[in-house]
Amino acid sequence: MTPAVAQDVDEVLETTLDSNSDSNVESTAKTMAATTLQDPASSTPVVSSPEPLTQDMVFRNMRLRRILRENHGKSLNQIVFFMNVKHRQHAPVGLEFQKTFDKQGAVERDEDDTSNLLATVGDCQASVYDNEHCGDHLDIMCNYRLGSESEGNETTTSIENSGGASLEFTTCCWIHREEDAWLAVAGSDAHIHILSLAYSKELGRLGGHTEAITDLQAHPLNDYHILSASKDGTVRLWDLRIHRCVCVFQVHTNVTSFHPSGRTFYTGTSRGKLEEWTIPCELLDSAASLDPDSSELPFQVAQGKSILTYHHGLSDVIVCIRQAQGNLVFSNASGMLVLCDYQGNILQQMRVKNNGTNRCRFDISLDEQYLCVGNGQGVVYVFQLTLGKIIAELKHKRSTKAIKTCVFTRDCRSILYGSDDAFLWRFDYIDDDTLREWATRHSVTD
Repeated sequence: MTPAVAQDVDEVLETTLDSNSDSNVESTAKTMAATTLQDPASSTPVVSSPEPLTQDMVFRNMRLRRILRENHGKSLNQIVFFMNVKHRQHAPVGLEFQKTFDKQGAVERDEDDTSNLLATVGDCQASVYDNEHCGDHLDIMCNYRLGSESEGNETTTSIENSGGASLEFTTCCWIHREEDAWLAVAGSDAHIHILSLAYSKELGRLGGHTEAITDLQAHPLNDYHILSASKDGTVRLWDLRIHRCVCVFQVHTNVTSFHPSGRTFYTGTSRGKLEEWTIPCELLDSAASLDPDSSELPFQVAQGKSILTYHHGLSDVIVCIRQAQGNLVFSNASGMLVLCDYQGNILQQMRVKNNGTNRCRFDISLDEQYLCVGNGQGVVYVFQLTLGKIIAELKHKRSTKAIKTCVFTRDCRSILYGSDDAFLWRFDYIDDDTLREWATRHSVTD
């Protein structure tokens, strides 16, 4: 079985010349190129210095470079990079991060830098890609399938399912381990599957939910607590040291987000209500009981603190919640993006164009300055978060399906997104010299 089929890069580049948004390649290249001026008092031309590269320029000079289609043919529900921020708090990000290469051309990185690992979930499959070590390519590393027989592919592991119902993975999150990387995946079978990348197998599964799981979040400060939201009307906190649920929060929500302190988290409801929930402190303290055989029932929390209720557009369903700049950012299914403080005061409102009622998981750049989100027609918008303005629009004539998830890379020189038809798209920053070369080649062919 082939987990993904890659589109030929040269073909993508050729179509990119005709199909990218904003302006044509030649005019975009001229924006960043050095200009030649004539000094009125002299016949000697004066060459100005090129503009210093800014992050806004990077986003505006992005072009489609890679397309993959996963073989399940269904929606890509979530894609996640393993940024490992809790162990790399002072690592450079954005334009401050400069890649270095070894003699073979591979990217050199620290042992704890896992930001090249990209996980995707869709249908009954979870896949892990290497986004950097193969140049322009996205290299498949592992493919996990739920409820199917192995076909002898070394990179494929089968995860057996006891039921006969149609299964789908809808969410995932990364968990740091020494000498390994764990991927927690969940979906319609109501279990959380813990997968090992180093050993390419399922290590175990966590049971307790009675309906489909819609969201997973790893704790921002430790490597053993994760949150899960389910359609059964609960959010559960799990302790991976004892493989048990330690707290149940009674709330109907499809989405969660930890506060950076890790002591509270936020949920959003289908009616636009944003709530804060406090985790019992004894569960986070090191003195908490770690007896996996204990018969003690999980803590129960019945009520959270209301932050705000947001009504705007065709649907009030809160789709995604993230933390940025000491504030909350959330989106609803009407394509509204809202920046608010933790008291519920709205600081900024942004609209995703032509969204309809599409539900897309947006992403925040690691420097917390930018947001990327897709709409229902295959277009990604990049917002400057403080100003609340669109600074780039990424689109291609082949990308027409609803976008369900999108992410920034660590250096913000690439944006990847997954669409409703199993396609994984990657837009990369192209420097001005390359754009001029493309423009010249394109004019010759015309």
